[in-house]
Amino acid sequence: MTMSRADVKEMYALHARLCKAIADPKRLLILDALRDGERSVGDIAEELGLSQSNTSQHLAILRERSVVKTSRAGNTIYYSLNTHKVIDAVDLLREFMADLAAAEDGQVTDAAAEDGQVADGVAGDGQVTDASAGDGQVTDASAITAG
Repeated sequence: MTMSRADVKEMYALHARLCKAIADPKRLLILDALRDGERSVGDIAEELGLSQSNTSQHLAILRERSVVKTSRAGNTIYYSLNTHKVIDAVDLLREFMADLAAAEDGQVTDAAAEDGQVADGVAGDGQVTDASAGDGQVTDASAITAG
């Protein structure tokens, strides 16, 4: 089925609003905190070292974009992911960033090798090794964040 130009424009407008909602580092941390199930605002705020007010503001944005949903037990409101697909998308972006970092590091490594210098390397599995440490220590490249 082919979408009309108007439908495509609307789809991309929705896509952009969703991406804007998850583009904040604190909201990404909140999503990660919700990865394993529902949590209260207080639990999330405490884990992330944020104020409850700030955490609530971020959750409101995520809820407005239907990224998270709520449930109530007594006076406590619990938040959970509306779908796990958002975490899958975030994980996919993190893998993409690791690939970019590996490619950039590979360019640096190639240039250093031409100069006869030792530089950090990237294993084929996306793991970054610190050659300058001399201990072969492996660091998970998925922890790399933009900014």
